[in-house]
Amino acid sequence: MVDPINSFANGSSDEAKFAFLLAMRERGLIDTDLMRVFEMIPRSRFVSQRYADLALHDSSLPIACGQTIGAPSSLLLMVSALALEPSHTVLEIGTGTGFGTAILSRLTAQVISVERFRALGIEARMRLRGLSITNTTVIHGDGTEGVSDFAPYDRILVDASFDAPPLALLGQLLAGGRMVGVRRINGLGRMATYVMDPVSGIVETLGASIALPPLISGVSQML
Repeated sequence: MVDPINSFANGSSDEAKFAFLLAMRERGLIDTDLMRVFEMIPRSRFVSQRYADLALHDSSLPIACGQTIGAPSSLLLMVSALALEPSHTVLEIGTGTGFGTAILSRLTAQVISVERFRALGIEARMRLRGLSITNTTVIHGDGTEGVSDFAPYDRILVDASFDAPPLALLGQLLAGGRMVGVRRINGLGRMATYVMDPVSGIVETLGASIALPPLISGVSQML
């Protein structure tokens, strides 16, 4: 039996795309604007040529600096949970190749993205520039500390897992703002949404199972 998600990897045919989109809908993704943007941004531009034929496969792929680009379904679920609006300023933790940054850029007013590997940040800026994306700022820094210069943020996306959400990031959210990441519970990852409620404080909601590498403090000194 063909996996309806991974069948998207068989090519760019309408049938394969439909199978992937249907599988996403069955997982609760009904954000038509997000899915339209996903179809517009070629993931193949954000991976090495070696893995270009796997760019539409719903799985993580190796990238430079020993890192990975996450599965498309994980990214889409997390971005959908952000409940983005066109006027939002978003902080993204973990630029990677810039694929998630590109998706966010088409849905919001401004994206501030932090990458701990200088080499990845440089390459991501080049890719984004190549797609004429001008509303993003990629910063080499410690993602656990956020970026106070542009705070507060309407939304924060943490493309990593953690045992507890970094307090520095939550402190950079606007009242009513929202942060999405992956919380590790008993060794398993669950998508976690944090809403900064003006009355109740921070409210956590757990969602789908998602596996992401751990959030690491500091910056890379070598790459």
